Amino acid sequence: MQPEQRGGYVITPDPRDVRWDVDAGLLWRGAIAVVLVAIGTALVGLLVIRDLLDLHVLRRSDGNDLVQASTAWYLVVAAVAALAATALLHLLLVTTPQPFRFFGWIGSLAVLAATLIPLTFDAARTSQVATAALHLVVGTVIVVLTGQMGRSAAVLVAGRRA
Repeated sequence: MQPEQRGGYVITPDPRDVRWDVDAGLLWRGAIAVVLVAIGTALVGLLVIRDLLDLHVLRRSDGNDLVQASTAWYLVVAAVAALAATALLHLLLVTTPQPFRFFGWIGSLAVLAATLIPLTFDAARTSQVATAALHLVVGTVIVVLTGQMGRSAAVLVAGRRA
């Protein structure tokens, strides 16, 4: 049996007319939630590494020396990274075709870089690996949650821009 022909055409919009409509308020409220989860993840990671495993978590100081990273320093960095990820996603949503694909690549490369940096430190291998693992977990949480949250705050629409 043949499909009905009348009205059976599917109109495909011009790809240049497809865009993401972003609810910026929802996006940035979601960013606060991502910040809280990133801070919590960093805090739990620091507790496990320092208190259960009795290892050092290292960072470079302003003088390029290795120092024991303070808890407050890590929590602030986790929060700033989550806000930066949201800002990047927001920028990509309003300027770039396939923003989630680019966000995934950029985020993955940033997490990879943050994970590899501690492995270059002149420190005990256990501290290098512990610090790298912390960066990997916190970074992955930020990238995954920000991407998921962005999908909730943006809708793909077709039509000419106003």
